[in-house]
Amino acid sequence: MRRDHFDMRVLFTIVLAMLILIPYYSTASAKGVWVLDKQWTEKRETEAGGDFHKGVVNVGPKSASLTVSFSKSGKNGYSGKATCQATWSAPPEIMKPGEIFKFVTSASTKGHDSRGGYHFYSGCSVLLYVTRLDKMGKSISGAGAAGIKNCAAGIGGGRATANCNESSDWKIPNGSPGEGLVLIPYAHGSGGTAEAHYKYIFSDNDKSVNQVGTAEDIRKRWDFWQDEYRYWEDNLLIPKEKKEKKMSEAKVKLERIKKSYVRKFGSPFPYRDYTVTQYPPQRPRQRDALRIYEDFKRIYGEYEKAEKKENGIIQRIKQFPPAVTTEADIQDREAATREKERWKEKLKPIKEEWANKYHTDYGPLKKPKIIPDPQHHPLDERVRRQVDEMEYKIKDGAYFEKPNTTIRFSKSPEQHQVEGEESNIAVDRSDEEEFQSLGRSYSRPEGHQNSTPGKNKDIPKGHTTKYGF
Repeated sequence: MRRDHFDMRVLFTIVLAMLILIPYYSTASAKGVWVLDKQWTEKRETEAGGDFHKGVVNVGPKSASLTVSFSKSGKNGYSGKATCQATWSAPPEIMKPGEIFKFVTSASTKGHDSRGGYHFYSGCSVLLYVTRLDKMGKSISGAGAAGIKNCAAGIGGGRATANCNESSDWKIPNGSPGEGLVLIPYAHGSGGTAEAHYKYIFSDNDKSVNQVGTAEDIRKRWDFWQDEYRYWEDNLLIPKEKKEKKMSEAKVKLERIKKSYVRKFGSPFPYRDYTVTQYPPQRPRQRDALRIYEDFKRIYGEYEKAEKKENGIIQRIKQFPPAVTTEADIQDREAATREKERWKEKLKPIKEEWANKYHTDYGPLKKPKIIPDPQHHPLDERVRRQVDEMEYKIKDGAYFEKPNTTIRFSKSPEQHQVEGEESNIAVDRSDEEEFQSLGRSYSRPEGHQNSTPGKNKDIPKGHTTKYGF
């Protein structure tokens, strides 16, 4: 009886151990990947108090800028500013358990104090927080938030700048289907805090890897990189060269997203691209006008080259007395003049066709002129886009001029056209007199010609005015 009783206890212990360990090992050995589900950024700006003004924080998916300024008026007044620039490496869209994610960070801070730099302290730090979530989206008990490698740089006591560059390896954990994982690169400075959130869902279904390219995910990534592009575009604290490099990198990402959408769904990309000038769908009349103008630009470019060559030869001959001018010099000048006149003759039928069809609507053909994009108003004017004035006019770019209006990036031009008719989105008319010819009413019927009283009233049909030569 004792032996049987002992055997039963042993058997009970083995069964109990199996019940406890089997779920653990099945979870630990579960096959699957962490798939990026959502991306977003958050920021908190330091409130104004005492001599300090409200902080200014700009945050993107891989970087943040935090600034605070302070001042005091009066006889013993002073002023100063402290800036924190932080960068970090963004995690991939798909993370495989057991692999290593290298978290690379940099933090730099600089400050100025008119009293000599001894009266304030400015810090700048970057940290990675990792939080596990259960299937309901709640933080798993015991997992908490784990900080990974703190990169900190501080100034004070007279130091004007400080820098920190560090990296650390983080082993990607396993998970069970439906669990979540949130990686939060976190930056802290005197101006406030900035966070970039990357939320992942664990899936053991191989199809989930392909779902990273679904329409909804593409839209999320599109909005994310549009935000990144605008962050660098509006950042006033970095050199122009670095700004343009970062904007170019973001634009490459956006172009890849466009191509992946077209390749996957076989249809044109439907979302608005903030990085380029917007135009409404072109009618046949606009396309024909654009064809003529493109021909004019191409031939006018050749004409300018020939004219420049002729002027160069003439200036060279004028440098010497007529007595030393050779027959070869005269022949070169005559050949250059003939070449210029040949291109000038090619321009005549283009100008005549334009005058007969589109002179009234768009004005005369003139030397192509580049102007600042009326749709584009970045904080940093150095990176403002440039457009061809006549091309902008033909394509009716003014239809999309909505200054001081926020438009979601992931809406198509057709959606914006509907919203423009139904909503109270205001179109700035303050520059209407200057840009009155930059766009026609989008509802203008086919073949309609502008009959605005007084406009081009004294210019007869077919008149060619001046063309720059």
